[in-house]
Amino acid sequence: MQTSNRNVLIAGGVAVIAIILIGLFFLTRGGGTSGLTGTQWQLASIKQTAPAYQGVVPAADQARYTITFNTDGTYSGTADCNRISGTYTTSGSNGITINAGTSTLAMCPDDSFGPLFAHAITTATTWSVASSQLTLSRADGASMTFAAGVPGSTTTSMSAVSSQSFRKTDCRAAGTSSFRT
Repeated sequence: MQTSNRNVLIAGGVAVIAIILIGLFFLTRGGGTSGLTGTQWQLASIKQTAPAYQGVVPAADQARYTITFNTDGTYSGTADCNRISGTYTTSGSNGITINAGTSTLAMCPDDSFGPLFAHAITTATTWSVASSQLTLSRADGASMTFAAGVPGSTTTSMSAVSSQSFRKTDCRAAGTSSFRT
């Protein structure tokens, strides 16, 4: 009887240790990414606080500024006429760190937001997904909102906007030149 009780205690101890190890595994690999991964996110709007600026990306231009987060901790996307990629980690329920990796170096038009977009995504500190929209935010209140899309898609849940190109000149007219970093 004593041997049987000891075996039950050992089995129970092993089960508790296994549960703790599984919990630590999920804790150390970052927060959940439910809704973040597996979707091509197209830039729909930007907001910054200093200087104050808020802009909506025309639906025709959204597919030029995209990011897709993969389940293996990598991302890929487009920054106007260039392809971008890198790595990311999540922490807690909504923390994110995005690290730039490789990028093609095609010469985009002078007024392209490509380089600014590629850099701006790496400054995000939090993320959230709601109503088929991803928001990457910074501690200073600046944010980029993305609509779920597919390559070539021009549909968005954002309000209808003009189909003119989204270029730096649009921001200059509003008094700023970029999503500041």
